[in-house]
Amino acid sequence: MATIRKRGTSQWEVQIRKRGYPPQSKTFKLRAAAEAWAREIEFQMDAGAFSCRKEADRTTFRDALQRYWDEVGSQKRYSKNEWGYISRWMKHPYSSRFLSNLRGADWAKYRDDRRAEGKAENTIRIELMVVSTIYNVARTEWGMESLGNPLDNIRKPSGAASRDRRLRPGEFELIRDALSQSTNRWAKPMFEFAIETALRQGMLFKLQWDWVDR
Repeated sequence: MATIRKRGTSQWEVQIRKRGYPPQSKTFKLRAAAEAWAREIEFQMDAGAFSCRKEADRTTFRDALQRYWDEVGSQKRYSKNEWGYISRWMKHPYSSRFLSNLRGADWAKYRDDRRAEGKAENTIRIELMVVSTIYNVARTEWGMESLGNPLDNIRKPSGAASRDRRLRPGEFELIRDALSQSTNRWAKPMFEFAIETALRQGMLFKLQWDWVDR
């Protein structure tokens, strides 16, 4: 059952002890808020639906970013790209807030602010995708089962704008001939290779021999 006691002149502490569940406690400025929280937690326990939020309540977004990088991101094939997004998030003001206190409205504001800065939709989409992945990993692997993913219910950026531009007759030859005059001896073969494989520039520059069937 719940016990509510006054602490100091302006705080109310709730303690809940129920068999089969870890003790729960929280402090409020108003007694009414303390009573409402106690009723909610006891109801969840009675219904068998309670899940402890302590881990999410004391884990900052920065802590989660670092743990995700150590356990997941650093093991990915293109970890350098992943670290670029993670390190940027670590410098953001949101990084000092607790995971459980960041709401969908916060991430929607971030999305809109980035749009106002002129950032591409696909860039914003990837930035938010990293955050969403961290919330999902925290819930499924870090013991934060009660932690919801606040990005699930916000409108996501659409990603890169669709393109249907194709080379017109004669354009391939014009570009190839122009690149033949380049002082960079790789310009022409890289152009031809890109046409044949449809690889993007970033992947072309990272290509390694052990990725190629010979």
